[in-house]
Amino acid sequence: MLEEARQKLQDSPSTMELKIDIRGIPSDKSAIINFIHDDSVDTTYLLKYFESARPGSGVNIFKIKEPKKGFNNIKIINLTNDVTYSFVIVPIILSKIQNMSDKVNVTPSGRINTDI
Repeated sequence: MLEEARQKLQDSPSTMELKIDIRGIPSDKSAIINFIHDDSVDTTYLLKYFESARPGSGVNIFKIKEPKKGFNNIKIINLTNDVTYSFVIVPIILSKIQNMSDKVNVTPSGRINTDI
């Protein structure tokens, strides 16, 4: 057990498992995606999303090159109200794709208007 703990400490950031928690907030024809950036790791992120009921219709991808230390907000616009979208965050460390976050589903609605 001590050997396993020592090995984890010696692992480079590129092999460490980075746990990213995300949250989605619906708004009118948009969604706000929140996540916390661990500033101890130099990383960029990919935000991927697609229509949950039609994953084969295409995946949209945004690259987040310089995340803020701590709490980050990303507003995705031009979504269709009453359609559910699935979002994931994928960290990239030293040009290597890491494990993606859990998926969060968001359904924009005309009854909700949230600005950041």
